[in-house]
Amino acid sequence: MFTYCKSAYFYTLKRILTILAKPKVRLVLVSCSILYLELSLIRFIPAYIRYLGYFTNFILLGSFLGIGLGCLLADKKINISIFLPVLLLLLVTGVKLFKFEVQITSSQTLYFKSNSGDSLIESYILLPGIFLMVTLIFMAISQNLGRLLTHFSPLTAYSWDLAGSIIGIILFTIGAFLNTPPVVWFGIFTFIYLLSTFAKSRQTLIAGILLFISTFLTTRLDTLPTIWSPYQKIAAYSVSNPLHENDKPNTHWRLYVNNISHQEMTPYSEVANFYTIHYGAWPHTVFKSALIVGSGSGQDVNVALHQGINTIDAVEIDPTITNLGKLLHPDRPYADPRVTLFINDARSFLENTNKRYDLVIFALPDSTILSTSLSNLRLESFLFTTDAFAQVRTHLTPDGIFVLYNFYRTQWLVDKIAVMLTQTFNQTPVIARFEDNLAVFMIGPKLHNFIPTKPFVSWKGALQLEPATDNWPFLYLNGSGIPNIYIKSLMMILFIGMGLWLICTRGRYIQSFAPDFFFLGAAFLLIETKAIVNFNLLFGATWLVNSLVFLGILLCVLLAIVISRLRKMKLTLLMFLLFISLFLEYATPLTALLLPNAWIRYGLATIFFFAPILLANVIFSTLFKKSDAPAHHFGANLIGAFVGGTGEYFSLLLGYRNLILIAIIFYALAFIFAIKRKV
Repeated sequence: MFTYCKSAYFYTLKRILTILAKPKVRLVLVSCSILYLELSLIRFIPAYIRYLGYFTNFILLGSFLGIGLGCLLADKKINISIFLPVLLLLLVTGVKLFKFEVQITSSQTLYFKSNSGDSLIESYILLPGIFLMVTLIFMAISQNLGRLLTHFSPLTAYSWDLAGSIIGIILFTIGAFLNTPPVVWFGIFTFIYLLSTFAKSRQTLIAGILLFISTFLTTRLDTLPTIWSPYQKIAAYSVSNPLHENDKPNTHWRLYVNNISHQEMTPYSEVANFYTIHYGAWPHTVFKSALIVGSGSGQDVNVALHQGINTIDAVEIDPTITNLGKLLHPDRPYADPRVTLFINDARSFLENTNKRYDLVIFALPDSTILSTSLSNLRLESFLFTTDAFAQVRTHLTPDGIFVLYNFYRTQWLVDKIAVMLTQTFNQTPVIARFEDNLAVFMIGPKLHNFIPTKPFVSWKGALQLEPATDNWPFLYLNGSGIPNIYIKSLMMILFIGMGLWLICTRGRYIQSFAPDFFFLGAAFLLIETKAIVNFNLLFGATWLVNSLVFLGILLCVLLAIVISRLRKMKLTLLMFLLFISLFLEYATPLTALLLPNAWIRYGLATIFFFAPILLANVIFSTLFKKSDAPAHHFGANLIGAFVGGTGEYFSLLLGYRNLILIAIIFYALAFIFAIKRKV
């Protein structure tokens, strides 16, 4: 019996090794591990480097460049994958041990609050440094990808690569849903990566050991217990706050999000003045209904309940924060039957409800991260546009009032919000100012009978500041333009990228450069970014929406491969159809798709924004299946995506709608070079 079991064990092990040795299986596993690691680093690094969450596209750009350069090194004898464990270990331990902070001295930035002053490093030093480390890591892991691509015909290789990417995004989405910590992410990555290189050499075994060490290090250095929501790292700790010597301490809680003090949970008797000041402005009024946007852990909801409001709709995008509020808030506001909690993006909620409210509050909505690593949009960017304010106006009762409060860094930011409110409501808001650049705005129909009394005063400013709109949703910029903080950092990473490319090609950069594939990659990244931004606006900037859109794009690419296999289509016709679809997208205002029926809106948006993506990938597949150097051409395409990712910053200058024009130029160049190559 023992001999039989032993034989069965060795037979099973041999079968597993045989399956893992198949190039198709290895290609799927490598592609899966690459995308999984990319998503892991995009979540992990900003959680420890303060304010890097506003620059996550630098991590994405590094991964694109690294994958592209790794594929270009596919035919080199040197095996750079042996450096992967050391590079990843250095990055993980460096990020967690030093907890650097991006120094942001310019007021032209995408955040409300100022720096803390701890471990500050200039953005144009820290950001390129992180970019270089990420690039080297993905170069090390992607050389094997490039080698595996050469085992098959180009389209077959591309299909298996996409299959692995789809598995990777599904695995990470499930992990986000389950609130898994980094040790799980890096553990899963290590497991998949080792399977892809299983039993190849002793170097692989050593690499696996080092990778496992790096994963365990990620769990040992947090000073506070942490929870990983689908969006960010959250730590909660209690604060003893005795009022008098003879009083028992009143425990309240403070939440830290990505190492930034984010919100407090205190008894009503201890809340700050700005939470209640707008209620005091109407001493003889009891609001019947309220909508609280950014309800968080429940502090604003708690105040509203104590003010006697009958019904409260509370909207919060991060379910982990609300769960902590339910568990830890001393007054348990979410347990009150007058409160209905909605876990949703605020714009999505406003677009899908017909309710009207006596009071709408934007309660300190100030995220620590971007809504997607492909853009400069923060989770709340679409809340602070004239279009969003107009939407709020439609949800106010005839005697309703709209209140906003937050800590604003500069006077011009307060003036800019006042300008946007004035233009939207056709009236002047009243503002109460406090220390630390805290301001409370009030505007709406109820204000017509309001006589300003201190601390509220009528705003008196000039209407010269450029308002934020859904096309240009950058509240935190004084005007259209790319701030120096981004220009310096982008110049640095472009210089790094060019240097690494020249080193990898060793003087053969002209021969190895495939301009048609390069410009296809640059253009596709821009239309992909535009599609995700549009879906964020139409359906909310939630993690689930972003995951589904990414998955939809990958499935769209897979469909394009099937189409290019089944039908032989002329490149000229495909390009013509692509240009028509892009011009239609450019000419059609996004508001035309904001239909009341969510299913019709979803159907039209899918057709409208995925049609260019499908056509673009049919074009890529048509060219790629004729490739005589698939690894090099795939690498050139990804390096183009890196350049297209830097081009996304032109949205700060031109708005997102005009990114389509840049994409059209790139596609035109790709078409010209493809014709010159006579493909």
